[in-house]
Amino acid sequence: VTAAANGTRAADGSFSRPSPDFSTGANLRFGFTNASIDATLNPDFSQVESDAAQVTVNERFALFFAEKRPFFLEGIELFSTPGQLVYTRRIVDPIGGVKVTGKQGRTGFALLSTRDEGGSADAWATIARVRRDVGANSLAGVSFTDRTTAGGFNRVAAADARIVFKKLYYVLGQVGGSFTGADGTTSVNAPMFQAEFDRTARVWGFNYRLTGFGKGFDAQSGYVPRSDMVEARAFNRFTYYGARGARLETASVFFGPNRLWKYGDFGRTRPLE
Repeated sequence: VTAAANGTRAADGSFSRPSPDFSTGANLRFGFTNASIDATLNPDFSQVESDAAQVTVNERFALFFAEKRPFFLEGIELFSTPGQLVYTRRIVDPIGGVKVTGKQGRTGFALLSTRDEGGSADAWATIARVRRDVGANSLAGVSFTDRTTAGGFNRVAAADARIVFKKLYYVLGQVGGSFTGADGTTSVNAPMFQAEFDRTARVWGFNYRLTGFGKGFDAQSGYVPRSDMVEARAFNRFTYYGARGARLETASVFFGPNRLWKYGDFGRTRPLE
């Protein structure tokens, strides 16, 4: 419970103060063996650590800020998905919400539903993800997000898998799409994909990645600052290790190209850069 009474001083020096303005909120948590339920009503985030300042000179895309609000942090790793299709900071001012997270055997599950009063219009935001452990370090999952207002909706669905092998390598794949519509207009559907091959080792490592977001792709519950593009990246690293105490103990070399196409031009024309 919080209360505030803002007073004013009159010209004659007297001071007047209206009746206090009260605000109430509540948080509730149920913990079970394999799951937990969190609920919040009119949460107060005034004590949350402030975001670090970021330089925005000539910035063309939205900035990314890490989630710090307690209600959203609990079990946030279960919502994690490649391509950053889930970004809870897009829920600006929740008036209430409920979250269910847990794991049963090798299957983890997470569901979040909130009423968001931030932004230009009130919205219901729902995020769901199910993932399953495969082998010792691999996993596969599906995710779904929905943001619905009185004027329209935005939904994103995707499936992904990350397979680790020989302790040094992993391959990752993801496919999905966004579906956006408004009253009286035709919905806009757009695909997305990601493929990645990585080697993490002491001397030689690499990361080869191909990512694409179709024209009109919109993830209103995620962090995808750029669409209508395909990006290819081939990153390589070589590291030399000398003897301890030697004049040169370690040296690393990084190299590799980075190319960008418009989504419809990929494989047909030269890259933009």
